[in-house]
Amino acid sequence: MFRFMKSRMWSFGDIAILKTYCAVLGIIVGAYIASFVKSYLWLFILVAVVLLIRLVYFVFFKKQ
Repeated sequence: MFRFMKSRMWSFGDIAILKTYCAVLGIIVGAYIASFVKSYLWLFILVAVVLLIRLVYFVFFKKQ
């Protein structure tokens, strides 16, 4: 199940991207009721999508 995580050596940047993606997703889900998140929701969603696309690219498509 987690073979793809073991088959690749994660660099510092990849881990930072994953942690940032999780933090942004947590902000959206955990604080959705807050007015700040509601007013900037599209920005948070955009950041999350860009980071997710970049992470998927580095995990599955980039040659080492």
